[in-house]
Amino acid sequence: MRPIAAADVSAAVAGGALGAPTGGVTEVAGPEEITMEDLVRARLALDGDPREVVAGRENPYFGTVVEPGALLPGAGATIATTLYEDWLAARPAR
Repeated sequence: MRPIAAADVSAAVAGGALGAPTGGVTEVAGPEEITMEDLVRARLALDGDPREVVAGRENPYFGTVVEPGALLPGAGATIATTLYEDWLAARPAR
């Protein structure tokens, strides 16, 4: 997947609302490809949580097994700039 920060999503939506009609779907995505397990590991590490993350490719995601690449944007997607680690670093402390 390519996680995208909410601020980047809102900027893309505003740009789409103010721009010319595209006549189709506009995809937006974050700047980096990251696995779900690495996403969770980074968050746990930020919180000082020592739990181990164990990936299971056969485990369902919202009820279905996701094939590699299925959660990635297609060609021509708008790619945002905020990295996941920068978004995590900017979050208020717990």
